[in-house]
Amino acid sequence: MTAIAEPDFDADGYGDETQDGCSIQSWTHGPCEAFGILVPRRRVTSQAIWVQLEATMAGTATITGSISLPRRQGIRAVEVTPVEVALPAKAVVTARVQMPRGVRRYLAKLPRKKRVRVELLATGTSEHGNEARALRRFGIKGRWASLSTTG
Repeated sequence: MTAIAEPDFDADGYGDETQDGCSIQSWTHGPCEAFGILVPRRRVTSQAIWVQLEATMAGTATITGSISLPRRQGIRAVEVTPVEVALPAKAVVTARVQMPRGVRRYLAKLPRKKRVRVELLATGTSEHGNEARALRRFGIKGRWASLSTTG
């Protein structure tokens, strides 16, 4: 009688080389579930942009981005302060992205029919090291009396 031992990285009782289709996820023995990140909704207030994130697996995400302000000399992009967020598996998390002071002043003077362009990028890493990205582009109308967004 001959026995061959093979590694079992995820400790699920299935051998990584011949039995386990996914050696890093103990809950599945077929192909690995991909790490995905979604930005299904966002809400804009006078101080911040609130972004909802949803991940297929637990991990962390960093939200970065820019707000493009039209100028007579061309477009000036203002970077937002990056935000770190912990993502539980299959749950929705709301993150607050601070609106820079200069952008708030600009929007207060901008006519309602005009808008600025916002581009937010959520970059996530699962607890197993898988990476995913989600890009969201939308516009914010001027004059905070209406507080409306488009996109």
